[in-house]
This record gives sequence, C-alpha cells and structure tokens, in this order.
Amino acid sequence: MKKLLIAVGVLILTQAYWMIPGNTPDALDWILFVVLLVFGGWVIYDAMQTEK
Repeated sequence: MKKLLIAVGVLILTQAYWMIPGNTPDALDWILFVVLLVFGGWVIYDAMQTEK
C-alpha cells in the first residue's frame, strides 16, 4: 500500500511538471500547477509517515 501511494504521488508530481505553464503563464494554470505539486508532495509525505 505504501509503495502504491508513493507511486501515485510521483505520478502526480510528474504530471505537475508537464503542466508547468509556458511563456504566457495563465493564472489558472499556475494555481493548478501549485495544487498538483502540493497534493503530490502531501501524498508522498503521508505515505512515509504511515509506516515507520
């Protein structure tokens, strides 16, 4: 379960990486990018905390 959560978190982070806005940053793109980044990081952090 822990490895699955970490894999999902990494997938979310890579998805966020591909969504980095180009030369014309739209506010919505940046908000979505930050949300994905935070959510991906939180999923990985949470997975690390559950199993000590």
